[in-house]
Amino acid sequence: FDREVACQQGFEDHYMEVPVLNINKILEENCERQPDILDIDTEGMDFDLLNALDTNRFPFKMICTEVRVR
Repeated sequence: FDREVACQQGFEDHYMEVPVLNINKILEENCERQPDILDIDTEGMDFDLLNALDTNRFPFKMICTEVRVR
């Protein structure tokens, strides 16, 4: 969430800034071998994360994510 959304949903007292890291850098720095499955749950940012993912470098066999139908 951003600050405005947090306040709208009653979480203004629980808001905190967290660093945003690139998914490819996270995988590079934390995975000794290529994982088979990637499970994504990023509270509405799943599509953006998938667009940033380098699938040539990290060819997952399966990617699980939430789908939100509007």
